[in-house]
Amino acid sequence: MTAAEAVALIRRVGVVEKFGGNLKVRFPEEQREVLQPAIDVLRSCKAEALELLADPGNNLGSTAVPPESAQPLESVLKDRAIELWSTRAGRLFLVADGEDAIWAMTRLGARRGEIYTSAEIRRIVAVRDPVVVSEIHEWKRRFDGALGE
Repeated sequence: MTAAEAVALIRRVGVVEKFGGNLKVRFPEEQREVLQPAIDVLRSCKAEALELLADPGNNLGSTAVPPESAQPLESVLKDRAIELWSTRAGRLFLVADGEDAIWAMTRLGARRGEIYTSAEIRRIVAVRDPVVVSEIHEWKRRFDGALGE
């Protein structure tokens, strides 16, 4: 197995990054046995792996999810709530849809003004002006509302 193959194998379930002069590898612990050969290759070929990760032309330096394996936001968030904390915005929750928003309000005590569905997230991300985004957050929170079209 080459260093490039080892990086690709680990990245199917985890992360391999260049961190200073070291490799940073994270993956689900239950995958250790399957990934151990790749981990061993990275240990023995550390300099080569670091060089590969530093070269932007080979796509190994990127941790972005390839478009063909990306999933719609709704399917990733369904039946989950991601809680975020921001000094400016306070507490925010990201959920898949209105049904999950109701669940977050009931089970987590969140207010609707703190919750963003995937459709609302897409609307906010489309706004390029940070001042306008802050104003939207403020109005959403103040009126405990949802963003419509």
